[in-house]
Amino acid sequence: MLAAAVMVLAPYHLLDQTFRVALAENLALGLLPLLLAATWKVGRGERGPAPWVLGASAGALLLTHVLTLIGMLFVALPLL
Repeated sequence: MLAAAVMVLAPYHLLDQTFRVALAENLALGLLPLLLAATWKVGRGERGPAPWVLGASAGALLLTHVLTLIGMLFVALPLL
């Protein structure tokens, strides 16, 4: 919850959107908590929709911003 609050309150999103108009990057940053939560649940072996959510969020990241997905692989893969 703390990481989500820090991510929402960080001024990077506002500056990125206003000056660079990086819409794809902002969409990708919104998908990161979903990807990390699903990766954590799949890594712990929990049953339910977590594998589907992981696949859908990784696919959405792949379609929106590939560089963010590549960067998140270094964070998400050790959680598995």
